Amino acid sequence: MTTVFFYEDEEDLNYLSQDPTYRQRFLANEYVPAQWDHRYSGAASLQRKFTKDEWNTFSFPLPLTGEQVRHAFGDNCELLRLNSIGNLSNNDCIIDFETVNLLTLNNVVTSEYLYMLKPTITPAIGENPRGQMAIYYDLGKMFFSTNQNDANDPDYEYPIMDLSVWKGHQNVGSFQDKNDGCGYFTFIQTPNFEAFRVDKDGNQLVNATEDSYAPKGSYAMSGGKMYELSRDTRIKGFRGWITLTHSIFKNAASSAAGASIAIDGIIDGDATSAIDRHAVIPVNPNTVTAVYDLSGRKVGTSVECLPKGMYIVNGKKLLVK
Repeated sequence: MTTVFFYEDEEDLNYLSQDPTYRQRFLANEYVPAQWDHRYSGAASLQRKFTKDEWNTFSFPLPLTGEQVRHAFGDNCELLRLNSIGNLSNNDCIIDFETVNLLTLNNVVTSEYLYMLKPTITPAIGENPRGQMAIYYDLGKMFFSTNQNDANDPDYEYPIMDLSVWKGHQNVGSFQDKNDGCGYFTFIQTPNFEAFRVDKDGNQLVNATEDSYAPKGSYAMSGGKMYELSRDTRIKGFRGWITLTHSIFKNAASSAAGASIAIDGIIDGDATSAIDRHAVIPVNPNTVTAVYDLSGRKVGTSVECLPKGMYIVNGKKLLVK
């Protein structure tokens, strides 16, 4: 059975195309064209890095069932879907995610949503269709088409993937209509489009990235933690980022505490296990001004190199593992 590989570092999904012109072009560039019969695609694998046992943003251009997610990422993996800005936690400074039930044969991942995924297994290691050694996650059988004519064929019952759509976004509701936010996601590496700014005399000032990048001030994950981006940042495929446009996040005086993430409306808990499961994820570590232990004693001005334990940072609990 042929395995269809989805590559995280591509800049064009057309390597999956059946178009013979792509075949010639991508063969010359060592791409893999037409990996499968478009109506009988067989097994699928995702060549993408995840941090095991930590949260990772995740998106995918085709539906995945709960069984497929557990098969690929572990029986005990966890999946969250972006819900709103504060609707579950009743707090307009909280980015709310909700738990997705994976004990189902129904679709739990669709191309319209941004997710966070916590894998519990390590990826497979083997040779991809290009003859390269790669780490990948086995998604199991997946039948789909990249032929848009199949969308109008009553005999074709599987999903259609549009090769021209490389990114998407999910608008989310807000607490008491005080906020608005949007989750963005990309199915390929964000394209390297660049422009430049000029001054009033027409002199070039600085290279500037277009909206194909995650813009400065957005929230993206790295190593299991969410950070506020200090500059426009290129994002690899099958990931996402979040933008918040409410004035509370634009006001320098009030943004020192940054935003936080809650899971099912819970920000933290009294027990270590609850804090670990529903952890407050610091999104702007550069704004830390003081760190205190639980007795109220100041222990530093940075979260770097702290011993393991519980601390108070910007008025919130922080668990250092």
